[in-house]
Amino acid sequence: MWLSEVKAVVRKFVLPFFPAPSWTALTCPRKFGGVGLVDLIDQSHALYLIYIKRLLKPIEKADFLSPWLVYCFQHYTGHASILPWFMYPKVYSSLLSSCTSMSHLNKLLLRLPSLVPYDQWSGRWYLDLPLRSILNTTVSSPVLNPSNTPRRYLLSDLYKWDYSLGQLIPISAHRSILLRKIRSELLLSGNSTSPGLQLSLDLNRWLNIPPPPSSFNSDIADDILVFGVTSLLPNCPHNQE
Repeated sequence: MWLSEVKAVVRKFVLPFFPAPSWTALTCPRKFGGVGLVDLIDQSHALYLIYIKRLLKPIEKADFLSPWLVYCFQHYTGHASILPWFMYPKVYSSLLSSCTSMSHLNKLLLRLPSLVPYDQWSGRWYLDLPLRSILNTTVSSPVLNPSNTPRRYLLSDLYKWDYSLGQLIPISAHRSILLRKIRSELLLSGNSTSPGLQLSLDLNRWLNIPPPPSSFNSDIADDILVFGVTSLLPNCPHNQE
């Protein structure tokens, strides 16, 4: 990385002797005993922060780069929504490593606090989350290891969104043997006092299906219109269920 090479040149120029203070000490302000050097890598990450902020805002006509970043993420990872990227950036480090710009953004996300679920999010948004990131086990020798679950398996492989009910409903038929095992383990854990495999996210309010409403829920319709047109986060591919 060229930034590391520049950093080595600056370090050799400022400290032409050995042993030398650490780079962290050099970047401290002078009033704290440092030299006040600007960390080039930190500065580079800070300059990329504007792209992260734009992805979190509604779409603007003048913003031509954000759709391109979303397309790159979809191309390199195979995921339609960028929501999992903001919540679990570590999962996509290897997939984005071949693209310098996306890899740099991913390193920045790893240094920032991960996005956490908000109680006002629509239940549809969770469908794009990878199972390997939202499954956990409480036993020492689990039958299924969540970390070995392929990235392509999402929560949408176990549940689908019902617009008339406004709830997540389970999918009964699975071609994949692994998905059938995961579903069975989740069902067993739900009926057990000491669950083995469970979801790390609290989806209870989206799984408790109320009686069918007499008409289409207007709040759900508004949610579809708002987040289907004016927002890049998340890009939900499940609005045609």
